[in-house]
Amino acid sequence: AELTNTRNRIANQIKAIEKNPDDFEEADEQLQDLKFARGVLGRLIEEQGAKYPLNVLTDEGVLPNYAFPEAGVTLDSVIRDDKDDGQREFSSREFIRPASSALRELAPFNTFYAEGRKVRIDEIDIGSSARPLTEKWRLCAECSYAERVTDDSTVATSCPRCGDVNTWSDAGQLRTMVNFRRSRSLATRLEASTVDDSDDREEEYYKTADLIDVAPKNRNGARLIADLPFGYELLKGLTLREVNFGREFDGGGQGFRVSGMPIGDRGFDVCMDCGKVRVQQGKDIEHTPYCKSKRTAQKPKIESVFLYRQLESEAIRVLMPFADIGLAEKRASFKAALELGFRRHFQGDPVHLQMKEAREPVPGGGYRQYLVIFDTVPGGTGYLSELWRSANFMDVLQLALTSLQSCECQKQEGKDGCYRCLYAYQRQRELELISSRLAQEVLTQILSKASELKDIQTLSEVSLD
Repeated sequence: AELTNTRNRIANQIKAIEKNPDDFEEADEQLQDLKFARGVLGRLIEEQGAKYPLNVLTDEGVLPNYAFPEAGVTLDSVIRDDKDDGQREFSSREFIRPASSALRELAPFNTFYAEGRKVRIDEIDIGSSARPLTEKWRLCAECSYAERVTDDSTVATSCPRCGDVNTWSDAGQLRTMVNFRRSRSLATRLEASTVDDSDDREEEYYKTADLIDVAPKNRNGARLIADLPFGYELLKGLTLREVNFGREFDGGGQGFRVSGMPIGDRGFDVCMDCGKVRVQQGKDIEHTPYCKSKRTAQKPKIESVFLYRQLESEAIRVLMPFADIGLAEKRASFKAALELGFRRHFQGDPVHLQMKEAREPVPGGGYRQYLVIFDTVPGGTGYLSELWRSANFMDVLQLALTSLQSCECQKQEGKDGCYRCLYAYQRQRELELISSRLAQEVLTQILSKASELKDIQTLSEVSLD
């Protein structure tokens, strides 16, 4: 219904331009662009009508999609071909990527390569004034808690999760976010021309963060070795919320904090009328032909927006037995060792189990450092519950240690890991941090005290003293 209303509105604009072309600046160009927009909307309506009903339900996340366990993100790529006779032809392609990779790959500023073309993404779907897709969220500066805010929401004096009273109610912690589902790009045929197998590709880097908030309702028991301390906890119905805060190296703005991390203040500058993004700071946004700012004298409303995706599933949260000293190296090594143990335990690579880093503020100062093993299939596959029910999780650690000790790289002088054990091609950024020696030290320390494991309610109450 929304697409139909938009199509009718565009049709009325076309009639007005055809009737009084002198009243519009660059009327011919606007007429062609508006006709194109009407055609695209018409095509979208026809495509939705032709879709098999089950496909519609999986695309919207009502039913599980076994190609992409969570709802995918769509890129609408339109190529404009300017003919010698002044006419224009448009061709469109639709590309869908899983939200986990699309949060970066299909985000604004990035260049997308497929089918022998390259396009730079410069627009996101923000909905319409009647049905906006933008949302207001309040983000905690100290922990991973976030809550959606409505017009009638009341602001608490402290964070409901960690109790922070210093910044929770600040206006700077209230941000506009979009649940990222669709982006767009428009390019000429010349701009889109590329050799798809080129080694020299443009890639944008973003500041992202995983906000994993553990509420009391998610807890299903924990086990702890208090002396280290080391423990693991089964979490059900846990929400993973990953946020893209904009370009990683984009300066400017005072910035603010989220979950104890400094975050840039800029995000994506988006026109709230048409969804176009400011590509370069200091320059105006190139609005779409149907944007209010082009049709009226009204000044465009520009707002800084963050993109996010979220998924609800089961997880195991691991309290890691080391402090901040050497944290990066020990965490990367332990993570790689745990992945090795999973491969040995499941006799294959459980790619649907992803590891995320998280931390939780401790009253009086400091943070509990966690590794969260998250099942990316909504609701969970039962793999993690099976590990929890018996001593299987400790068996995974023992398999990892045995594999490390028997690996061929241990017999070679100067070797501290290899692709037979800890190294993995998806961990290229962390290879310099990964150490077989460190991993063996941590695993040996934990397994030597395995008999001291005790059942507790939650890791959130563990003292680090």
